[in-house]
Amino acid sequence: MHVDSSGRKHPLTNVLAGLSPQQLRRLTVLTHATVKDFSVEEGHNTGTFRVSKVRCVSSSCGSLTVAVSKGVVLSAGIVHSPRLLCRLQKSIQPSFVLPTVLQARDALAIPLVFKCYNGLTYDKVNTQTLQNVLAWVCAQKGALLHPLCDCLCTLYVNTPAGRVPMKLVVVPFGGRDARQYYSMGWDRSLASYPQAFTILLVLEDTASLRLEFNTEISEASKEWFQGKGVTPLLCEDRSVLSGKEKEQILSVFQSGIRKVRKIIQEPPISHFCFGSESVDFTLLEEDPAKAVKLAKLVHTPLKKYSRQMKEEVEQLSAWAISVTQQDKYLNRYVENHAYWLGFASGSSVPFLSGKEGSPYSVDKVGNLTVGDVSVVTDAVWGANGKATLRAASVATAVDAGSAAAAALHATI
Repeated sequence: MHVDSSGRKHPLTNVLAGLSPQQLRRLTVLTHATVKDFSVEEGHNTGTFRVSKVRCVSSSCGSLTVAVSKGVVLSAGIVHSPRLLCRLQKSIQPSFVLPTVLQARDALAIPLVFKCYNGLTYDKVNTQTLQNVLAWVCAQKGALLHPLCDCLCTLYVNTPAGRVPMKLVVVPFGGRDARQYYSMGWDRSLASYPQAFTILLVLEDTASLRLEFNTEISEASKEWFQGKGVTPLLCEDRSVLSGKEKEQILSVFQSGIRKVRKIIQEPPISHFCFGSESVDFTLLEEDPAKAVKLAKLVHTPLKKYSRQMKEEVEQLSAWAISVTQQDKYLNRYVENHAYWLGFASGSSVPFLSGKEGSPYSVDKVGNLTVGDVSVVTDAVWGANGKATLRAASVATAVDAGSAAAAALHATI
């Protein structure tokens, strides 16, 4: 995939079609291959090395080696980049102390779903109509071209540890669409209304991804790895929070949820929102029978309501609202619906040189830089005046790759 100066993505074949025959003869395009290891040789300066070959495993032709004439920009992602760097450092420095755990930073989020007036959201009842499809196909207009989400504000929550900032992100859908909920990573138990919008409470800068390295493998496995020309190194991904961290996160999200409930009662949001919040009926443990009855009534079409059913809905809804105000329900809600956004970054930092002005260079390797989100730290990202929430976005990955390539070009 190629991204041009305007930020548009193009297939690699389109880029190759515009190259001259002289350039094509010097270019090797390798697809469907996984980088497994590097071959290194001594550099010009004492104690330094350079990458001479890249070892890969291809699905079509098995194990193969690519010669390196100038240098390498490593962009293998938050998990695989530190794996490769760990193997590399172990091969050039036998005394290198293998880190048992590498930590990356991610953002935690919780969805709050609110009932909305008809025709305002991007739920399928509004977007998957003949009028919208014709607008998109014939004139390339309509709701499908609007931004997916937007940041509403930064909310500061008071906690015993101080004021903690949270981002409120508005997502303009939240109706009964199982596929949409699955793609967003939300629980379908929150899909109470046919038309709704979602507010994501985002807590940034939370230690999440733990890469635990383990080199103790069997002799048979070691021989298989060596036959492929690969140094054996396994990695296990875990997301672990200590008890103290969990308590702090619960407290922050509790305060954030209460503030959001007040915000939606005020203009301008109150102009297009009923103020009704979607309830997870499975968490109403105080009276499961009432919870089941309310769930059935909520999912019953309004045209089928009798007078008695309307009265029951009002009574049960008032009871459910009183339960959702309690700390016990909020704790259960956070524990069941909080999820990692997937904006992790910073896992390759221990393997970098750390020299001022070269944040992308690998320690002791002159022609290798890292150009993905695994090198993005709070300091690097904060220097640009940007939020760490976007640290693993496509734009950030492109920026990191460009900066790493420029750094490599300046050194070789």
